Amino acid sequence: MKKIEKLFDSYKGLVIFYIIVAVLALMIAKKIDRINISTSQNTEETRSYYA
Repeated sequence: MKKIEKLFDSYKGLVIFYIIVAVLALMIAKKIDRINISTSQNTEETRSYYA
């Protein structure tokens, strides 16, 4: 645990932390996008045309 605290006290540790957070956010965004695509394919659209 002390090694982890020492790592995040330095500048490199802070950069690594933000890179990890960015990767996790990207993975979550991709997962949400897949969920939205799958739900939009399952819904049936009704189109009405008016003169």
